[in-house]
Amino acid sequence: MKSTFLRLAAAVYLFQLAGCASVVSGDRQELTVNVTCKGQDFPSYCRASNAKGIWDFYTPETKIIKRDASPLWITCHNASIGAYASNHQAQINPMTFGNIIAGGMVGVAVDHAKDALWQYQKTISVEHELCKIFSD
Repeated sequence: MKSTFLRLAAAVYLFQLAGCASVVSGDRQELTVNVTCKGQDFPSYCRASNAKGIWDFYTPETKIIKRDASPLWITCHNASIGAYASNHQAQINPMTFGNIIAGGMVGVAVDHAKDALWQYQKTISVEHELCKIFSD
């Protein structure tokens, strides 16, 4: 009887822990940026930034960035089409909804405190405004 209770308690605890976004996904996420013009990839130098940091890279590349509620600004430069910027709003991490069911508001508060509550799109395609105007 005691061993059955301990197994059940351990299973409930692990289920709650699995729903916690801060444990499962942490305060970082992968981000892939692609720069295109008229459907063609345009390798570019880019900088992604939010309130938690700045990340420089060449596209297409996948970087690990820190999550935050602030917008993610992506500024890119290509010798052929010049410089351009875009911003992307953070969304609630889907893992948080498991937390609401399994861990309640305490788990959500932990996710918020550890910035695991938020996430950006995993793949962002950036297209220069001129490419949109002069598209075929």
